[in-house]
Amino acid sequence: MKHMYPPLKQFFLSASTLMWLWVVLLPGKGHAQEVIFQDDFEREILGDIWHAAMGWSVAEGKAYNNYGGTGSDLITHEVFSQTSYVIESEAQNFVNGYYREYYFIFGQQEGDGRHAYTISYRPYEDGRLLLGRAEGNLYFPIVLDEVNISLDTAKHYTFRIEKYSNGLIQFYLSDGSGFGEVPLLEAIDTTYPSLGSMGWMISTQTAGQDFYVEAVAAHVPLQEKTEPEKPKEDRLIKQVVLKDEMANEIAKLQVGNTVYLDRPYTFTAVPSYLEGASFVRVANKHKTATDPDFMKVYVREKAIAYVAYDPRATQLPAWLADWTKTEDVVSTTDPGVSDLEIYARVLDRNEMDPYPLTLGGNLSAPASGSSTNYLLMILPLSDIPVFEAEEAHISGGIVTSNHPGYHGVGFVDYLNPTKDHVEWVIHIPSSGAYTLTFRYALGKPNPRSLTLAVDNKQVEVRTFDYTANWQSWAHNTGNPVYLSAGEHTISLTAMGSSGPNLDYLRISPSSQPVKPTPTVMATASTRTHAKEAVTTKYGSYPNSFSEETTLYYELKQETSVHLAIYDSQGNVVKTLVSTDRQGEGYHEINFRAEGLKNGIYLYRLQAGEQVQSGKLWLVR
Repeated sequence: MKHMYPPLKQFFLSASTLMWLWVVLLPGKGHAQEVIFQDDFEREILGDIWHAAMGWSVAEGKAYNNYGGTGSDLITHEVFSQTSYVIESEAQNFVNGYYREYYFIFGQQEGDGRHAYTISYRPYEDGRLLLGRAEGNLYFPIVLDEVNISLDTAKHYTFRIEKYSNGLIQFYLSDGSGFGEVPLLEAIDTTYPSLGSMGWMISTQTAGQDFYVEAVAAHVPLQEKTEPEKPKEDRLIKQVVLKDEMANEIAKLQVGNTVYLDRPYTFTAVPSYLEGASFVRVANKHKTATDPDFMKVYVREKAIAYVAYDPRATQLPAWLADWTKTEDVVSTTDPGVSDLEIYARVLDRNEMDPYPLTLGGNLSAPASGSSTNYLLMILPLSDIPVFEAEEAHISGGIVTSNHPGYHGVGFVDYLNPTKDHVEWVIHIPSSGAYTLTFRYALGKPNPRSLTLAVDNKQVEVRTFDYTANWQSWAHNTGNPVYLSAGEHTISLTAMGSSGPNLDYLRISPSSQPVKPTPTVMATASTRTHAKEAVTTKYGSYPNSFSEETTLYYELKQETSVHLAIYDSQGNVVKTLVSTDRQGEGYHEINFRAEGLKNGIYLYRLQAGEQVQSGKLWLVR
């Protein structure tokens, strides 16, 4: 435990001796500390030691404020020159309120009340505690570090700030039970090298509330610190707060890592797209938790969250109802259940810092049947490129550019009433719900319907409405679909009334859940780890080639295989393999480009349900 000084008031002298140089003997130490400043407010008025604005006074041996407004500060008149210092200040009644904020200011230079370091507490922002550097505006500082914490209005808190000449700033907080061994906030910054002036500021946009400062003191540290002590922060997860301050760790999801804080279980398999994801490690003993707000997670940027949940559950908790069930699992050495089923959801803006993603307990109502605690993983949201229609596999239609306003180098014009289709081969970085948006133009008044298929299975019928003319482009967006991590084919096929002019496909992660359907529900036979895909490697050599190239792939198990070559318009040039059964192992297929023109060709390899594709460059 970090050394805890006796109550601050034990160190303070009367007001008449405040400016004397004083030494404090540390308990059990033979060293002395040089006191820079101290005040315990044991008098009737504040006096000229302080610059006090907007309602500050002395009441019952404390600095007191009940002002309703902004800019109510209590700042030392003296500007101190020390570059290494320790500040402690005891205060109470950190009440929540409309834009009610509490600031401790230090490093403020003479004659300048807008450039300083601040420790600010904003209870209305879910208890945001922030170390900042103000450069002209105390209310909107540059954030150096921050956490979220809830201060009890009934408790006295001691703020402890340590600042060293190398720029290391550390902040500790105690409610009387002692300071932690590592700082709550930490940064290295040399902008304001000296202590300057210091003190408190209260700001609110509603009625005032009683606030008390019992003491302020500063002394020179016995020794310099040179290295940060706070653990390295996770890129995505800023902080995790569990109910009743239960222990947790932010780790990385990897095979071999420990699953829980209180069990020796380890991960034996994880989907490849989740390898290295930010992972919240909790205790499995909390598997019976029913709190609706069991876990609060502060996520720094746009992200997709994954929950691994016990498949033995007979009913899911309400908070998991709007998540999309994937076909993936994580496996562990837990003897009770080896696989946990994965659910996914894109986070909304109000679930990203400074707001938390809130998850209920493992058995929050109406959950039942789960006998092991869930796991939470977070991934950054990956950008997915626009897929141009003119670069897809095209059957029946033509690529043209006779109407302006298109994206890329052209668009696809559907020519025939039926069977014309455009098919893209796309890569999805991580499993979840996705929205498929098509940009199109339709210059005739009657709507046209196309069949949308994913991996050769019909998902829905999309109706494309009139856009006033062929130069007016619009977007067509339907219900989200489930896409697993890896390669997929997506196609739009005419079904009786031809189609619009099709510009591109945009794929976006969706925060809306995909309702289970026969095409996306995982079963014991279809559910796999991304690591266990049928095709483990594939490609071609040489590439580019002039006469002949070799395509290769490796199968982990016996399966159906279809391998074909297409030209840039989506026409089949040659089918190399088409069989319902091909054995596991490594396979090579030669392709001779007899009678073909120079250019780009595509190959499509379907092994079981898995689809892979690539480009071939023919150059003579």
